[in-house]
Amino acid sequence: MIIRDLLQLGYEKIEEFNKERTAAKLLLSGLLEMSYSDMFINFDKEITNEKAEEYLELLDFYVLENVPIQYLVGSTNFYGRRFNVDERVLIPRPETEYLVDKVIKKLPNDLKVLEIGTGSGCIGITLNLEKNYQVDATDIDEDALAVAETNSKINEADVNFIQSDLYENVKGKYDLIISNPPYVSETDEVEDSVLFEPEIALYSDYFGTMHLSLIILGAVKHLNDGGMIILEHGHKHGLYIQMFVSHFIPEYRAFTLKDLQGKYRYSVIRKRGSVWKRDK
Repeated sequence: MIIRDLLQLGYEKIEEFNKERTAAKLLLSGLLEMSYSDMFINFDKEITNEKAEEYLELLDFYVLENVPIQYLVGSTNFYGRRFNVDERVLIPRPETEYLVDKVIKKLPNDLKVLEIGTGSGCIGITLNLEKNYQVDATDIDEDALAVAETNSKINEADVNFIQSDLYENVKGKYDLIISNPPYVSETDEVEDSVLFEPEIALYSDYFGTMHLSLIILGAVKHLNDGGMIILEHGHKHGLYIQMFVSHFIPEYRAFTLKDLQGKYRYSVIRKRGSVWKRDK
């Protein structure tokens, strides 16, 4: 069987279960370890029966049991690079990639960065490689850190990983503290595929605000003069963060930014009237 025919079988199965066609393409490219462009260039290439059977079997797991495609192939793409992912870490979302892109394009070079809750390591690794930032990345879960360290080696990044519950084992000061922390409330409805992802990376108490609050409060003593905090959060959390900052650290100001869908998903927190002044 050639790639073209196998992909067509995948499309037909996907459509039968009203799933997105792109999932069939994503799964096959991951299984064949080819980029989309390489796969289409080799559309008429023969593949083994074993590989075809594996593809259709994995596709069944996706359409029947809602196992995420990224877990089935063991990897995902983030900012043009491959990152290993499995049930130990959250699957990177396009919203996070959009945030990282904004940081890369808007912030100056030569920053010292702390990432809280690194998971797969996609944020810290990308910032290190794209901006040559000096990055420390923490996670409470040693299993997640193992994935992040593997991804750092695969992508030839230079990131220092620290096992830490938030700031517990963090000693230094930073120009930027960035985090995509747990912010899902136990009462929130989530897609079936999300149930395969680690709860520790998803859920936070107090309507999804506990980790956000602790990161904000702890950041103050770990920021250099002029430093800032950047957080990804739920679309209902922006006003809460502004009020929280105004009440508990009034010398700082928080403002909220929209994602690609027009939802307020990111907050930037910085001392009022501050400018970049780094103590290396």
